[in-house]
Amino acid sequence: MAELDEAWRELLAFGPGWCKQYPVELRKAFDAPLQREPAAGGHHAAREELALVDDAEIARAIASARLLQHVAPQLEQPVAELNALVSSALGLGSVRPELNPVRPEVFTQVLHTLLGPSPSAHVWMKHLAEPLGIELKAIYGQLIARLQAANVEAVGYRVSNQSAPLARPPRRKKPRGLCG
Repeated sequence: MAELDEAWRELLAFGPGWCKQYPVELRKAFDAPLQREPAAGGHHAAREELALVDDAEIARAIASARLLQHVAPQLEQPVAELNALVSSALGLGSVRPELNPVRPEVFTQVLHTLLGPSPSAHVWMKHLAEPLGIELKAIYGQLIARLQAANVEAVGYRVSNQSAPLARPPRRKKPRGLCG
């Protein structure tokens, strides 16, 4: 019960600031991929993947992933449709979900970053999953309708042939010996 009391006090103290700051932080997150320059030859991207992170960052990533895990099932269909439309609007030939600036991960990561310093962040994250999923489903429905109204045609998902069995090499004829 003390945990809920503390969360309530935090809501009263920080709630108005969170409500103002969340849209600001979302806008920054939406714009971030547009401001990045592509890595030359892929070397920069490899360095980013191998960067060391502190325990707090790992904990934030885990909490954000948990929230996303609770939200994802109700968003599966609208996100797939939105990814196809956004990829088309970006001029891509196939669906690239990671380039969709409004994917659910962005919302959950920003929310967790905003609430992260709060001692009761884990309480909030537990109770925000359902309302966040409902809100995102409505937002995605509106975005899909707008893109369709603008005559954006969804691109298709490309099927990879990586799991296909390898073709057998051609049979080599046995070398004939002197006698044969």
